[in-house]
Formats: sequence, C-alpha cells, structure tokens
Amino acid sequence: MEGDSPTLDLGLVVPAAIAAAWGLRRALPWADKAAYTVIGWFTLVPISVFAMPIVTLLRDDVNASAVSAGIFAVIAIGSRVVARYLYRPLLSRGRTELFVHKRDWFGFGCLLACGAVALLEG
Repeated sequence: MEGDSPTLDLGLVVPAAIAAAWGLRRALPWADKAAYTVIGWFTLVPISVFAMPIVTLLRDDVNASAVSAGIFAVIAIGSRVVARYLYRPLLSRGRTELFVHKRDWFGFGCLLACGAVALLEG
C-alpha cells in the first residue's frame, strides 16, 4: 500500500532472509531455525495482505479491487505451497535434521527470492 513504511521489510525481513539463505548454503547450525522463521513470515504475510482487498470488497469500499484480491490470492496460495514443501522435514516423524539436505538449494533460492521481493516492494 502506498505510504506504508518499508522499515520492517528493509530493516528486519530482508536481512533475515539473506542471512538465513547464507547460513543454509554454508550449513551453519543456526540456519535451520532462521530459515523456518523467515519462511513462516513469508507464508503468513501474503495471507494477511490477501485479506485486505477482500474486506474492502465486502465493505463496498471505493478503493476495492477484485483484481488485487485475485493477485494476492495467487501469491498467498503460492507461498503456502512453497512453505508446505519446505516445512515437510520439520513436521515429519523421526526427523534427524530440519532440512533434508543441509545445503538445500531450493530453500536457499526461495529465501533469496523472498528477500529480493521484499527489497523491491520497499
């Protein structure tokens, strides 16, 4: 939204995503927890952002847009699908490590992409 402060994205989320991706790539011990935290953030935020245009549509707001609701629905579903894939090792029984492969390229790429998107939004 216009006028929103990018401080949270640029000051916290982008550096956390980049640090988690870097830590995953280097197989550092703290990287798994950081990655799951950032992935959780990037899963929940699009869902909450998707709710905003839905509420404006339900209230017959002048600024309501079905197109933005549709776009955010696709983004929310996409982030949920990626999170489910990345959280699978965490939620499985008998797991020994959080990420199946310590140098998980998919997780690394997702975290870098999320950081880049948040940076571009700001």
